[in-house]
Amino acid sequence: MPTIEQEMRQSRKAASDITDPEAGYRRAVESRFPVMKQYKYHVYPDRNVSKGVGHIETFAGDWPKDTVHYGNGFNLKNRYPGETSIVFNPDQVTDEDIALDALHIAREQDPVYRELLQKYEAEAKKTDYGDFRGDGDEEDFHNGVDGVLRGSMYRGDRAKARYAPAEEYEELYKRYPDLGKAYGNLKAYLEGGYIEPATVTAAKKR
Repeated sequence: MPTIEQEMRQSRKAASDITDPEAGYRRAVESRFPVMKQYKYHVYPDRNVSKGVGHIETFAGDWPKDTVHYGNGFNLKNRYPGETSIVFNPDQVTDEDIALDALHIAREQDPVYRELLQKYEAEAKKTDYGDFRGDGDEEDFHNGVDGVLRGSMYRGDRAKARYAPAEEYEELYKRYPDLGKAYGNLKAYLEGGYIEPATVTAAKKR
């Protein structure tokens, strides 16, 4: 059985002969999360991103979409100023990493995802799980939620990743069943477009 990373790589290579040079990377992202086919974004490699903080950056949401100014003095310019883009170092990240970073785009562009995420966050606030807490402010909480979601969905080699063991997330959702249900709805929506009836009625009307 091929690993998720091998499947995503095969999807990317299958699209590599398309005129659009970004098509292969989008195909890899969308093979992981099919719902993202409806999103508008660019995804392209640029090794310069590693001069900032980390090896991948997403220009989305409240983040500047022209240039990111890092504390070390490096400025990362978006190849598509004003447009949503994922920029990554191909030597340092995997297709799975790119797909998980695209959750920033889901938050920006998808009202259904946002409503499901709000339900997840509401349940997360009821827990005492440390990764949700951070320094205690709202922005740190949202960052913590993003990290837990990525760790929960990560299918790559955990020995090479910064995420907690899969068993830790499984135990978290067993301990807090309503959080587990909210996570299940989010995951099902991203991976196949399924949502429970009446779960996101308000979002559908927008």
